[in-house]
Amino acid sequence: MSDKEAERLRGLLQARCGDKNLKVIELTKSGHAPLDRRINVAQMLKDSPIMKKPKRRNYVDDFQYPSLDVLEQGSRNIEPIAALVSPVFCSWDASTGARRFGLDGVPDPKEVGRPVILVGNHQLFALDLGPLVREFLIEKGFSPRGLAHPINFPDVLTGLIATKVKMEESGILDAMGLPFELRAAARAVQQASQSSNSKSSSGPQGPFGLSPPTEETDAAQSELGIGENFGVGGAFSKWGAVPVSPRNFFRLLQRKEAILLFPGGAREACHGPTEKYQLFWPSQTDFVRLAARFNAIVVPFGSIGSADNVRIVEGKEVSEQDRKGFADMMEGQGMSVVSESLREPPRFNPSPPRLPPATQTAAGFGDRFYYSFGEPVDLADLDSKDKVGCQQMYNKLKGDVEAEIRWLLEARVRDPNRDFLKRQIKERVMNLNPVPKEVKAGPLKGNFIRSCGRRADTFPLE
Repeated sequence: MSDKEAERLRGLLQARCGDKNLKVIELTKSGHAPLDRRINVAQMLKDSPIMKKPKRRNYVDDFQYPSLDVLEQGSRNIEPIAALVSPVFCSWDASTGARRFGLDGVPDPKEVGRPVILVGNHQLFALDLGPLVREFLIEKGFSPRGLAHPINFPDVLTGLIATKVKMEESGILDAMGLPFELRAAARAVQQASQSSNSKSSSGPQGPFGLSPPTEETDAAQSELGIGENFGVGGAFSKWGAVPVSPRNFFRLLQRKEAILLFPGGAREACHGPTEKYQLFWPSQTDFVRLAARFNAIVVPFGSIGSADNVRIVEGKEVSEQDRKGFADMMEGQGMSVVSESLREPPRFNPSPPRLPPATQTAAGFGDRFYYSFGEPVDLADLDSKDKVGCQQMYNKLKGDVEAEIRWLLEARVRDPNRDFLKRQIKERVMNLNPVPKEVKAGPLKGNFIRSCGRRADTFPLE
């Protein structure tokens, strides 16, 4: 091999693998020695940093349905939010061609023998997740597997930050405008991870410089109260969520799971003061094409309420330096970014409570959360190789989600229980004698959740 050819190959490998993943050993005056028995190429590969990396955590296959105690704890932690916003759930009734209360209109992937994808808009600060996941676990007996931003997983976030930036020095989390609790959670997990790593610094490091979950990181999360709350911190994976990536999406479809997908992602969850309930979907139709390949059923849904509880104030713009630092962090150590949106750091604008409290016809603090799951769309007849057909289906699904949002905005003015003060009085009276809520399906069918309060949710849907 000539020196010129070696330099050419080195450039190609650096571009593909990155400097940190590429280990170059120069053999001077060796001629063709690497090709004969004098050089053990296999041992060189074995000793390289890449081969020493442990197996990545398998978020798709490692998920286990929560026990009754874990579900009860998660329900207890989400109940203060649910008691404030009194979530209402509706779904499509195929027999009547109209909506009805409850989730009976959402197909169960085990019953249909195919993957079911719930596609919708993401509410402000992702506060829609907790009530939604709890309702599915209790009413449907399964947890829709969310495709979540990688920064929602403390082990991934810790590794990304550790390999690209120093958290306190870079100010990345501060630049994002994260609430104090989330910044504290991330830093506590990072400190626990660093403490654990220092005790076993000779141990193997995973991709992005990660180590396996430790008792210290679990303890840090538990101390902050983020262990069983359907979302914040490490709880995402406890309820079935996985870091968003084409590979994870493919495997969930392959397993015929229920999948929760917000194409607008963090961009919608961190929207500005003039962007309430707007969709920020990417232009690519990849999720439709892949879903069609597995004959998936897609359920478009809309949800509203979170942004009506606050007054969003325009925050400071993220600097180009911090934006570039975040993008580099997301792409560090060979991590494949799924879309351009993942390179943009989430920005949490200041959002004080909206006063006065909500009434039947006006938004305000304590406004209800409303969810509507529309008519399921069967992709069995859609050819995944038909780019035009997939684009049309993508546009249809986006339009269906927008239609569900519009219907909710119109329907909620018919709900007398939207009035926060009246609803609070009514529900407090209803819950003077608590009635446990029965789990209607799944492994825990027939058991009761005691921390799920009763809601006043009867009003004309049409």
